[in-house]
Amino acid sequence: MVELRPATADEMILAFLQADIETLDPDRRKWFADALTARAANRVTLIHRGDVHDPQQNSDRRFVLGVRGYGTKQALFTGFPSDTSWRLVKVTPDEVKDFRYANHLPNWAAVSGGTRLVGDAMRNLGKEQNAQISGNVAGIASRVRKGEQFPALIAAQLTGADEQVLIEGHNRATAYALIGLPNQIEMFIGSSSQMGGWLFF
Repeated sequence: MVELRPATADEMILAFLQADIETLDPDRRKWFADALTARAANRVTLIHRGDVHDPQQNSDRRFVLGVRGYGTKQALFTGFPSDTSWRLVKVTPDEVKDFRYANHLPNWAAVSGGTRLVGDAMRNLGKEQNAQISGNVAGIASRVRKGEQFPALIAAQLTGADEQVLIEGHNRATAYALIGLPNQIEMFIGSSSQMGGWLFF
């Protein structure tokens, strides 16, 4: 892992939304669309070409990510520590194999054989019971091989510990580990001594 620099929550939120706004989940797509409408925000301007130096944009993006529970400590962010500090790093595909999927996600727990390790899930891809995840990962892997770039992964860490738990980017992380590309992967890591209180840690 190469430490690049400290980062801000606003940078993390932008990366999160750039990835999650493309969700195939129809309910979540509607939540995002409704949140953008409520802020009279343009998806391209606010997210795809977002400016983390614009205070109004940052406020609007925090509101939009609220559909996932950000800022209210609900849903995906249940119990997520308010004192989390963020940094930007680069990791290799081999390092990604040691990351864990967020807890309480049955599909990812199953594909990893209960360990939640990306490396274990990677070895179980292709089995019939994992067809949907396998298809999603294969699609991303194909796009990566063609040179497409994706937003940074996002993970959580207990201060002083080595374990990384993915918050966003489960399919991408698995694809990177599977094909060994790209060689360097950007990742935002949020650390707190209270991270163990996050429901999905």
